[in-house]
Amino acid sequence: MTLDAQPSAPSRSDVPEDTVRERPLHRPVFTSGWSGPVATGDLTIDEVCAKAREEAEPVAEPAGEMAAEPVTGGAEPAAPTPVEATPAPLPPTPQARARAGRLQLNSTDAAFLGVEGTFDPKYLSIAALTAPGTEDWPGHVAATVLLQGCPWRCTYCFSPELQDARAGGVIPWSRVEDELRARRPEMDAVLFSGGEPTRQGALPEAMRIVRDMGYKVGLQTAGGFPGRLEKAVAQADWVAFDIKATPEGYDAITRTGGGGRRAYASLDMLVESGVDYEVRLTVDPVTHSQEDVLATVAEIERRTGRSPVLQQVRAEGVKPLYAEALGSLCLADVLPDDVRPDLVRH
Repeated sequence: MTLDAQPSAPSRSDVPEDTVRERPLHRPVFTSGWSGPVATGDLTIDEVCAKAREEAEPVAEPAGEMAAEPVTGGAEPAAPTPVEATPAPLPPTPQARARAGRLQLNSTDAAFLGVEGTFDPKYLSIAALTAPGTEDWPGHVAATVLLQGCPWRCTYCFSPELQDARAGGVIPWSRVEDELRARRPEMDAVLFSGGEPTRQGALPEAMRIVRDMGYKVGLQTAGGFPGRLEKAVAQADWVAFDIKATPEGYDAITRTGGGGRRAYASLDMLVESGVDYEVRLTVDPVTHSQEDVLATVAEIERRTGRSPVLQQVRAEGVKPLYAEALGSLCLADVLPDDVRPDLVRH
């Protein structure tokens, strides 16, 4: 073939599907009302980036009055020009919320496209609302709001259906509000969990609304998003914090990179916040050794001054390959009861 020759275009069947069209590394989901998510996986990287640039354009603020120049006398020396203090950051603008509303984005998609701000909880992707119980928050009768999506793929995850961040919500926030108002006489608390609830930017506002209903508000998190967690903790009465391993051992459990650094940064922030919390460590007999568990307990105690609660993995709901590897193994096979008997085990 000469350089001038034009090669014939291959048919679609001859080209691997992944190369037919350039795909974005992140495929957001645009929610259209509550009839279901509309996948945007067919957007190219260029199209997604163009939309991000469009939505990130600054909105002109009304010009304020210009400061008057100081008047100086003829013989007197001119007064030094005062240094203006850096203005405090503006609160989230209605324009940002309008952009999200115009595109009908959920909070994560809006953040991906550069539309940060305080989001209406109607943008939450909610997978379920559980019946009131005492299992998730000791000492309280609480319903749990399960939010869709998680950045990690933990070996022992018993709800893998909640991992996919591209899956749209099943329950609208308005229905959650109605249920919580109706159940107010039955319970005293609401727990936000997932998935990883801090994945969604509308979480803090949802927690504030629930608090205004008169409920105690709890949060169950693994600390995957330290910045968002800090905003959510400000609305929380109690946090159940899941630690997976030592900072160096996270990748073996979560099967993603950088998890340990983020989780422990979140833990440090939580300790400094002053909010009541409980640290939990799920012991994975397939991955953890006794040395791993003891090293993780020591790291938690060093950072928090308290011991974690040890949790046994659940065999129900896990993926078949993990269930086969787990077999009849349990927490006691990794850490017998006579080793650190002071630790609470569930």
